[in-house]
Amino acid sequence: MAFKTGAERLRGLEEKAAAAPCKCNKPCSNCRIFLGFFVLSLSLHLLTLLFYLDLRSEVKRELLHKSKEEAETRRVAELPSARSPQLDLSDEQRSYFEREPAVVHLQGHGSAIQVKNGGMLNDWSRISLNPRVFKLHGRSGELEVLVDGTYFIYSQVEVYYINFTDFASYEIVVDQKPFLQCTRSIETGKTNFNTCYTAGVCLLKAKQKIAIKMVHPDISINMSQQTTFFGAIRLGESPSS
Repeated sequence: MAFKTGAERLRGLEEKAAAAPCKCNKPCSNCRIFLGFFVLSLSLHLLTLLFYLDLRSEVKRELLHKSKEEAETRRVAELPSARSPQLDLSDEQRSYFEREPAVVHLQGHGSAIQVKNGGMLNDWSRISLNPRVFKLHGRSGELEVLVDGTYFIYSQVEVYYINFTDFASYEIVVDQKPFLQCTRSIETGKTNFNTCYTAGVCLLKAKQKIAIKMVHPDISINMSQQTTFFGAIRLGESPSS
């Protein structure tokens, strides 16, 4: 029986270590799987957070809009008591007062907004409104007529170029039906916007509603006080048939 020297034994151990398979890399695949699940979970949490923030912002806008509408309703409701001394008129004075044109004029709030296809403009600031003849529905942007008569209706809208459309186009609708349409071309590459004005006379009955409705999809509107406005004037009674 031959005895091995220390050098031979050491050499034998090195050869066995070199021949043995390496098992230290097996946990790496598990690490990659765990990392993938972690990234996926983090992405889902971020997506949920974004949806939550967007929903909260939308709720805040709705509540603010509702509070403004309620405040305006209370203000209009107080007008008759404030103006009650003017109602004590003679028949002749009352007849003349009732023949006077009643006016409503609305202007934009001054910021740019984007309107979807078929959307109506509702971001209006009241400059002048006779509550005996007109009622503004702030949420829908519709202007309700409270008295029968002949009305002069006018509007102007400033439209920006967006989504490859080169026309600024909108309609004045009466009870959702087109009454007037205004269309202007936009010189793209220069100003990228244009204003469009239209006006006309219409016979309206009480409870009918007029509004501005956009024709093209995803239109950007500049709600500037000087360039975007909407109004009506009651010229008098409807002509007899």
